[in-house]
Amino acid sequence: MDSKWLWKKKSSEKSSGESDSSGSVSSHSERYSDEQFVQVIGSIARRTASTQEEQHNIPIKGDITYLLQDQISPLPDEILIGILSRLNTREASRTSAISKRWRNLWTHVTCLNFDEDVVQNKRFDQFEISARAKWVTQVLQLHQGSTLDMFRMNRHYSTSVPATKCIEFAARKRVQRLEIEGGHNSLLKKLLESPFKSLRHLSLKNIAVNDELVGHFLSHCEVLEHLCVCCIENLYAVKAVGSSLRLKFLQVSNCRQLVRVDIFAPNLVEFVYDSRSVYTRGIVLKHAPSLVKVSLAENDESITRAFLSVSSCFSCLHTLSLRMNFDLQINMPQEFPELTCLKDLSLEVCNANCGQSLLSLTPLLERSPSLHRLTLQVCISIHSFICIAEMRWKWNYYKKQSWRDMQKINRCPHHCLKEVKFCGFLGFGSIIDTDFAMYLIECAMVLEKLIVELETRREILPEFKATDNMLEATREHVLQLGTQLPPRAELIII
Repeated sequence: MDSKWLWKKKSSEKSSGESDSSGSVSSHSERYSDEQFVQVIGSIARRTASTQEEQHNIPIKGDITYLLQDQISPLPDEILIGILSRLNTREASRTSAISKRWRNLWTHVTCLNFDEDVVQNKRFDQFEISARAKWVTQVLQLHQGSTLDMFRMNRHYSTSVPATKCIEFAARKRVQRLEIEGGHNSLLKKLLESPFKSLRHLSLKNIAVNDELVGHFLSHCEVLEHLCVCCIENLYAVKAVGSSLRLKFLQVSNCRQLVRVDIFAPNLVEFVYDSRSVYTRGIVLKHAPSLVKVSLAENDESITRAFLSVSSCFSCLHTLSLRMNFDLQINMPQEFPELTCLKDLSLEVCNANCGQSLLSLTPLLERSPSLHRLTLQVCISIHSFICIAEMRWKWNYYKKQSWRDMQKINRCPHHCLKEVKFCGFLGFGSIIDTDFAMYLIECAMVLEKLIVELETRREILPEFKATDNMLEATREHVLQLGTQLPPRAELIII
């Protein structure tokens, strides 16, 4: 056996040396990344929230003391302001207590982020609401920057502060990125009245807006490149139409009254569509020659209508993500269109049953000759949680049934598929992912990496949480599948 077996622990955190940015701080210190500077200053800011004495005598140990005194404070103001701009506004304002050197730096930040973590469903009393509104008003008055790169306000602020003043302030500062979650109806009028000539990125979530407002931003914000509307109750139609549109990203998600989306956008690169509406007529894609990345999801309907509505761009797609309701799999297209440029495909299958098979999706893979990476996530139904143990007792029967289904499938070799990932793999006792894995192992001629993330969560019914014995049985099942991997292939079990 030439296959290489790797066992890796699941990790959602970056290593201490990683950074998403390579800004100018790095040129001043080879020892710390930009992200570490932000984390340290954020930590210091949070410590200043206690007594006045502690605010002026912050207990800092070891490398953090060295970092504060010898690495951070001597940096130019513009770099420190850049670091503070990456904190939320409350943390940034607390740094004024560090020393005189830091007292007014935070008032020059280019990003105002009123997006603190708040306990879910927490209700604020009138005193807290009043204090929050007063503090936001003070921040707006003290801000000394001439422009803003970003202004963000979540629902815990937008419903308790003078949000109309915030909108006026953001427009006056020529904000480039505006993100608002929640808010009163008064925001709608103020958003329509305020000029946003410099706006490039707009995100609206859980806010009382309508078709008129979305159309207003698309037609009046000439440099708008990113538009996201999510969880909007009174939105019926989105019309991103215009030969001069600079729009590159469009997301329309969870708008329950939405009827249709019209697109005529020559610069559109990415489109995300997640329909939760029972009234939807789908997408009307008229012109989007630059579109290379598409994500489609349907909650109560088959994916077919949305899938076929963007078929005119299939020949240029590089990335495709589909969320399908497997209860309606009979409505999948009988023949998939050619996806000649597709490199990355993600499939999320909802409401699946352990006894079902995903082999009906193999025609989609056959029509993707350039596919390099495939990700599959299966969300099984509650009934499957209950019957999964019984199915494991009857595994030999289902295994024979799966073998018979495999014989009916046209085996098309995949000459470019190098990486396959299964998220929430059920394995032993489940046909749905096992037979699909067998098909891929057999047909992926140049497979280099098979990543299997075991199903360990039972979020709906805690009593069905995977036991150690179940996980061990699934691992053994995956290892058996791994014996069929091509030479030099890598098996990673998470």
